[in-house]
Order: sequence, then structure tokens, then C-alpha cells
Amino acid sequence: MCSDASGACVEPGEECTPGGDFVACGGAEFPPVCGPGTMCEGSACVAVAPCASVTCDAVGVCRGVDCGATGGSVSGVTLDPVADAPRGAAGGLAVGATVAGEDLCGQTVTFEVRVETALYTSAGNDGAVFEVDLVTGARSAYIMGLPLVFGLVTDPVGALYVLRSDTCEVGRVVGPPGARTFDPLGPGPAGCSRLAVGSDGGLYVSGGLVVDRIDLFTGAVSRYGDIPDGVARWGSTFLTGLAFASDGSLIVGEHWDSLFSIAPGGGTGTLYATAPPLALTSGDNPWNEGMAFDRAGRLHVGVFPSNPAAGFVYRVNADLTTEVVEDLASIRADVPTTDHTGIHGVAFGLDGAMYFTNQNTRGNTREPFGQLLVRRTDGTVEVVADGFNFDWPRGYDGDLFVGTRVADSATAVVGLDGRATATLDVPDIAGAYEVRVFVTDPESGRVYSDADAARTL
Repeated sequence: MCSDASGACVEPGEECTPGGDFVACGGAEFPPVCGPGTMCEGSACVAVAPCASVTCDAVGVCRGVDCGATGGSVSGVTLDPVADAPRGAAGGLAVGATVAGEDLCGQTVTFEVRVETALYTSAGNDGAVFEVDLVTGARSAYIMGLPLVFGLVTDPVGALYVLRSDTCEVGRVVGPPGARTFDPLGPGPAGCSRLAVGSDGGLYVSGGLVVDRIDLFTGAVSRYGDIPDGVARWGSTFLTGLAFASDGSLIVGEHWDSLFSIAPGGGTGTLYATAPPLALTSGDNPWNEGMAFDRAGRLHVGVFPSNPAAGFVYRVNADLTTEVVEDLASIRADVPTTDHTGIHGVAFGLDGAMYFTNQNTRGNTREPFGQLLVRRTDGTVEVVADGFNFDWPRGYDGDLFVGTRVADSATAVVGLDGRATATLDVPDIAGAYEVRVFVTDPESGRVYSDADAARTL
């Protein structure tokens, strides 16, 4: 049960005030937090009179809807730039955000400070998703016994979602360490290939030349976009990469050699960029695979060909020209144990480092030579972990993301001017941290977010 602004308990049937405390309900791993207009009932938040329903945001903070004291529609949120701050300073981080919308009275936002903890990647021939600790470098199995994983993403509260190759189902990984299981959420399209998470409470899954959306709140599946016949080049009949740009556009990669952009809200894709014109032929069967944007908004794409010496990572520049940033020669110069290149996943750390997974076998040898590499901001390449047995023929595994934990958080009420502010503790770490802000449209349930990174001093 939540409490009012003075800290006193609110009786069942009474509404929490917008300035009241926010209390977690139940003992689950990710318990909902009951806020204004709600109260705990078991492990769930329920609406109290006169609220008609409950909306929960991306980090599980729930509030009543249509209460009269809560806000109307929300159309976006912008985080103020985050400054570098003294390491470990209590209350040393002042954050602010501007919410766009109508009738914002009583609307709340959630601020979070996040730090990096681990890397996560899937290895098909190992039947596992692995966790690599970024502090100790230790590798452990996060979940075992899964068929080849075609997608690997996390939502804002840290829940892990995967795409199973055998059923084309999207599901959440649930349960405690050592006993994690796959909990189906919804089906992906036929010929499923990749998975991405949007800022709107949706998972996006590709199959063939289409992309479907699975709503994280309702489980509803809808067609989001496609690449029309005759537009895909090199005779492509399937998509191999997905990544969201900062403006909400979904960039999709056909297997070779083009990238397409689907506008926010969905529709038919248009040509975005084309891979560098290297000496590759259709016999090399190259695929655009892992895709990720860096902090400057430039897309990076990993290429996995059947020619084991021809894989590389390329970058899409601001003018949409493309250039190679890493290939076999440049990787081997720093990491002599690299014998082959077939790049699967690409992800960026908070400090701008680029992580990527490399097949590192001469073909479908099922050998545990796969590497997890990092390209530091000074351009040097290092091994983070190795010994992965990545799948070869389809190559959809090796997806990669950087895991974070919440070091501090605060929920703040939005003023009539659309502004919300809070004070947070600076993480007691040496290096980069990230501030995120989340706000939910009470009418649609869509989650809007923004983020910025800084460093400790």
C-alpha cells in the first residue's frame, strides 16, 4: 500500500497524492511500484477511486489514469545534457528533463543513473547465452539449453528477451540463476531472423523482408514494416540486422548489400545506405549482421561472409557514405590469435568503446574459437573473452548487448511547464555512467525515453 505526502498509510479506496511515496509491491525480481492513484493488492498495483485504470512505465512505476489529478497525453521527453561529476558524490548530480504533451498535471518521470556491469552474447553451438563480467572478465552461462538464439535484447528494466530459431517465438528469460527458463511472449514472422527493442514498449522481430511488432504490455502482434519486392538488392529475400536510430527510425539490413530505413510508426522501407564497395562477390555470401549506433549517431555494421577471411565492420557516416573500420588485417595487428573474421554482433559501451563478436573459424567446423572483442576509443583492439562456439551456416547468433545496473534513481512530478528535476548520487566508479529518463503516455501506454552519458571526475 502506498503512502501520502506525509508518509502516512493510505487506506484501501483512497487515492495517493501525486507527491506521495512510491512503494514496491510483492517480492518478485522486478516488482511493480505503486504511485499516485494506485495501491498494492498482492503483488500488483490496482487503481483506487476515482481512477479508472493503471498505467505502468518502462521501469515498473505505476500510476492511476483518468483520476482528474493526473495528466493527459505525452508526446516525448528530452533529457538535459549530463555533466561530468565527482566520483561517488552523494547528491552530486542534478538532472532535469522536459516533457512534451498536454495537461501534464500530476504526470511523473523516472530518472536513473546506470553503470556497466557485463556483456551478454549468444552462442548457437553452445546452446547458451553467456554473461561476461566487465570488472573481473569472468564468463558464465546466463541460460543454457536454448535452441539457436536469433535475437538478444533487453528492455529498460533489464529483462532479457530472446528469439528462438526452432519456433520463431519471442520470449522473456525468467527465473533465478541456474534455473532460468524461456517464457513465450508472442510469435515472430516466418523465416525469423533478428530482434530489436524500441523505446515505445515494443519488441521488433524480422522475418523474410518484413518486420513485426510485439507489444510488451499486451502481447499483441502487428505488422510494422517491410522491404518491397524489387527493392532489395543482390536477390535478398531476408533481413539480417535491426537497429533504432535516435529519431525513432528503424534501420534494417538485408543480407547484402543495402540498409533500409522504416520511418517512425512503421511502413515501407526506403534505401538508407549501401555497404562499402569491396571486392566481394555473391559467392562470398556476405551478410549485414550486428548493427548498433555510436554516441555520435553513426551506424556500425558487422559483416559475416562465407569467405572466412573477408569479414569486417563498417561505419555509416553522417553523409551516408560508408567505410571499413575493422577487418582481418587490422584486428590481427592487435590480436595475433585472430585467424578468421565473420562479425556477428556489435554494441557500444557507455564510454564509446565498440564491442563485437567474431566467428574466427575457417568454416562450419563447430570449433570453440569465437571471440568477444573490443575496439577502444583510441582505436586499439583487445580480447574481452574467447572460446565461444558460434553457429556458422545461419550466423544469427553472436548478438551482443552491454548490461547495466541502476546505481540510483528518482521519480519526479512534472510541472505545468513540462519540467521535471531531481538530484541523484554520482556512481562510485572510475569511468562512464549514463542517465536515463522515462515517461509514459497515460492514454496509449507508450514509453518515451532519452539518455546521455558522462564520466566521473
